[in-house]
Amino acid sequence: MKTIEVTKIDWTRIDRNHHAPEMVGDNDDLLLIDSETGEVIAFQRQIPEKYKHLKKELSRYLRFSIKYDSTASKTGAARLSGMNYSNRVFGFTAPQALRRRYGVSTSSFNKDEPQALKILEELTKVCWDTFEELAPKTAEKHFQLAQQIHSDWHIGGMPFTSGIINNSAALPYHKDTGNIKGTWNNMFCVKENVSGGGLHLPEYNVAFGIPDGSISGFDGQGAWHGVTPFMKKRNDAHRFTIVWYTKSGMVGSGSVEEETLKAKQKATK
Repeated sequence: MKTIEVTKIDWTRIDRNHHAPEMVGDNDDLLLIDSETGEVIAFQRQIPEKYKHLKKELSRYLRFSIKYDSTASKTGAARLSGMNYSNRVFGFTAPQALRRRYGVSTSSFNKDEPQALKILEELTKVCWDTFEELAPKTAEKHFQLAQQIHSDWHIGGMPFTSGIINNSAALPYHKDTGNIKGTWNNMFCVKENVSGGGLHLPEYNVAFGIPDGSISGFDGQGAWHGVTPFMKKRNDAHRFTIVWYTKSGMVGSGSVEEETLKAKQKATK
């Protein structure tokens, strides 16, 4: 694994449409270390060989089975990538009164795609094991923070509550919102016949290549990040990123039974 020491620099996003420029990302297994603190900032590693069958199985579901919610016309992602951008949320969702969702609940994906969910649950553990191995101190902090949420809402028993499948997303620079401060995102990539599509961390001036079958991790809420432009080489080209995170809106939640009862009681008031 390649280790790179970096120093954080001041960096400011121009606006919400500020996109990463074209650049060649590093496809090697990579560990990014803060030169001043010695802490791991981010990592990228190829999934172990013994789990690559999960990627193949998941790829079939991602390409031919799962139905996505399209957002390309609103984001401009289609212009940047040459492909439409759509996504699908999995795992569990936090209460949201404006949508008349009064307790933590199970996403529709879990109900609609049980076989794909089983694969995602297995991959959740693979990602978590990688996180623990490469950034043990940060993983332990993440684990402790996630204990504020009832274990019924942990995907596959791992300390992530929710996830999103991004289909051909060329997202501009942003910071994630709604995660517990101090927790990290983990990401898995499935792509073929696509050039570009790396992840740029502008505060460290490092671009991860995010190759097919790679697991990566970083503080998505604390660090600016954006996807580098990518283009399809064939009509059947695809790029999926599956991102796991831990939602702050679920802190203090009860069990499935308790949240279901709470939601029913509030709905009838």
